[in-house]
Amino acid sequence: MLAVIRKILKSLPSLITALMLAMAAWIAAVSSSDPNEIHVYSQPVQVEVLGQDTHLIIVGNQIPQVRVTMNAPRSIWQQFNTTTNQIHAFIDISGLKKGSYQVPIQVQTNLKPVKFLSLSPENISLTLEPLVSVTYPLQMVSRGEPAIGYQAGTATIEPTNSEVTGPESLVNQVVKLRSTIDLTQAQTNINVNLDIQAIDINGDTVDGVTIIPNKVVVNQPITQKGGYRNVVVKVVSQGKLADGYRLTNITVFPPNITVFSEDPTLVENLPGYVETLPIVLDNIKSDLSIPADLNLPAGVSLVGNQVVMVLASIDPIESSLTISKISVIPAGLGDGLTAKISPEVVDVLLSGPLPVLDVLRSQDFQITINLDGRGPGTYQLTPSVQIDTSEIRVESVIPGTIEVVISKTTQ
Repeated sequence: MLAVIRKILKSLPSLITALMLAMAAWIAAVSSSDPNEIHVYSQPVQVEVLGQDTHLIIVGNQIPQVRVTMNAPRSIWQQFNTTTNQIHAFIDISGLKKGSYQVPIQVQTNLKPVKFLSLSPENISLTLEPLVSVTYPLQMVSRGEPAIGYQAGTATIEPTNSEVTGPESLVNQVVKLRSTIDLTQAQTNINVNLDIQAIDINGDTVDGVTIIPNKVVVNQPITQKGGYRNVVVKVVSQGKLADGYRLTNITVFPPNITVFSEDPTLVENLPGYVETLPIVLDNIKSDLSIPADLNLPAGVSLVGNQVVMVLASIDPIESSLTISKISVIPAGLGDGLTAKISPEVVDVLLSGPLPVLDVLRSQDFQITINLDGRGPGTYQLTPSVQIDTSEIRVESVIPGTIEVVISKTTQ
């Protein structure tokens, strides 16, 4: 037995050497079929924050993403490239108190074997501050003025204060909360939801804090002052348009105006409208746009620099006209051919503005039949009408089809 043990011990170095050679050969074989490769991971990895005290908040720089360079077998890189979220990056700030720090970024992966070679960046600079909340009353600010003759009453708001939460250094900059309402040219009550802003001592907005609630409901009454009244404008016109034309619409801008009297009963007794002085339309043929004076009672005046414009739409009267026995002219007939047209004359029904129809002359249009490229034979063709003015429309040609017999010219 002792001799056997001595024999084994004597051959042990050779056995170990053989085993190491075998392992080296196996590693070489594996490496040649699945070689290690060094690459930068294709996607930046978001860095997670662990261990943060719930009473502290990170201020300043945003938590960045990190680029990871690794050494791994080709087969592992294939898994990295085909599967997402294989790398976890984080910083651990457990136990850190208020202050500024350089914290190293750590990375992990469940895929093996992997060697992390470098990170970019390697550290994160951050500052921790206490998370504080302070309640401030809300101040309403108005911008602009109501329309002339109107006034703004006392607004009601809900809520009347809000809580500002954020880093201690930012919350300490806040001196008030503010919302702004626009009253420009207002004539009716305003009911709106407005944003609430945190304001510092210089009147600038403080960013980076949370306001809860961050909206305010505002009910702003707008009333008319005594002696002022809004009334409708009624257009008065007179005269006769040019023959053949008609008035299709008449409007006024603005449609209502504000008037004033030192005696409030004068404006209260108005019927709800004021008339313009007569707009003269004699012999007008086109659209009209003119300023209009108002027929205001004594003691009542127009407020401010209001200008009333009257817009009148004037169009020609549409009518129709039938012209009979108009000769049909052949066009494009080839050499050596003759054409017999039946019927040789037609009636044409035209429509358009009456003033244009009244002055239409026979030389202003012609009726043709297109024979271009046609040889001997009998054809049923549609005549066409050419008119010099685009204002006239051809409603129909009677008859709508003409027979044309084309034959060779007799020698």
